[in-house]
Amino acid sequence: MKPGLLWSFLGIALTGLSLGAQERSTLFESMRAREIGPAGMSGRVSDVEVSLVDRNIVYVGAATGGLFRSENGGISWSPIFDDQDALGIGAIAVFQANPDIVWVGTGEGNPRNSAGVGRGLFKSIDGGDTWQLMGLRQSERIHRIITHPTDPDIVYVGVLGPAWSDGQERGLYRTLDGGRTWDRFSGRTLAVVSQIWSWILLIPINFSLRCGSSEESPGSLPPEVKDQVYS
Repeated sequence: MKPGLLWSFLGIALTGLSLGAQERSTLFESMRAREIGPAGMSGRVSDVEVSLVDRNIVYVGAATGGLFRSENGGISWSPIFDDQDALGIGAIAVFQANPDIVWVGTGEGNPRNSAGVGRGLFKSIDGGDTWQLMGLRQSERIHRIITHPTDPDIVYVGVLGPAWSDGQERGLYRTLDGGRTWDRFSGRTLAVVSQIWSWILLIPINFSLRCGSSEESPGSLPPEVKDQVYS
């Protein structure tokens, strides 16, 4: 092949590549990249709590993205947990008699392949400005926190524990001293997700506690926690 003819073919080929690139650029310029799987890693809110004293103060926990506070009813938000070593939030509780006391359980309590792992239970006494680790360091996933209506030292915590393995910190816990020590009601170490305390209800009439599991009805709960008064 003559050199002149070869250069002509190369020129035509390069021109075609350039035009093709321009067409592809035009085709995709209006599109934006987005997460499509295999699991939705962002955008999950695990819990929302509102101060009943000042309803402009709202706390939102993200499953893998930290804790946020709004002081204007949700118009704007500020991250208030970024200094901690766990950004997966499983549960929030505001002690409504003194809403400066806020409890946060880390680790999402909805087991899935993208669930964030926690580092224990945290407490703030200044409305979320500062935090102190209050134990349950090995719990990995805390799904529910219930505060006593009038006593700030009494708190109940539903701990899912490790989702895919055995774990010692798992079950229903209570503190009577503001989080310095914890007692576990269910004396079981469970390796499966079923029979884990995922919901807790405190009846305000007599301060009795009702609790249930993620995959069982209240009627099938173990007798050591069924229909008892724990406060």
